[in-house]
Amino acid sequence: MQIEEKRLRNADLAALEPAARVKQLANYGAMVEVDPNVPPRRYFRSGLEMVRMANVYLAEGSLENAYILYMKFMTLFVEKIRKHPEYGNVPAQVKAVNQAKLKEVMPKAEKLKQKLLEQYAKEHQTYKENAEKRHLEEEERRKQEREDAKLAQRLQADENKRDGTTPHLLRTEEWA
Repeated sequence: MQIEEKRLRNADLAALEPAARVKQLANYGAMVEVDPNVPPRRYFRSGLEMVRMANVYLAEGSLENAYILYMKFMTLFVEKIRKHPEYGNVPAQVKAVNQAKLKEVMPKAEKLKQKLLEQYAKEHQTYKENAEKRHLEEEERRKQEREDAKLAQRLQADENKRDGTTPHLLRTEEWA
């Protein structure tokens, strides 16, 4: 059943325009909050782990997961971490390593975005073709149902005419 659910979920997603799907992934990746009670060094360590995992996902072909992690990393270290109250205490060399990772990740994320857009465009096109095919099949089925109903009415009318003129049915009151 899980395979069927996944197929249906992918079909639902394929109904979306490719840019909207990528935007959903980017928005999901942007959902990062910095807790002032967590030391910034932990965020920096976690950031490197995020990039490592994103690279693993990318190598495995899990493009969406890789893109989400790259987006989380960029959101965290471009927008959010600077607001941490202890950000000023982070050693310069740690920040430098992080900046180097950002310069590595940004082009990867952009290339990945293009790959996802291409993949989603193909899926969307297939979805539209299948939707059109389903629509035509449904129209054909409805047309056939209407024709079958008309035929059934004509057959019933013919049968009623015959029954009314059939000698053994003319005196049905004698049966009672």
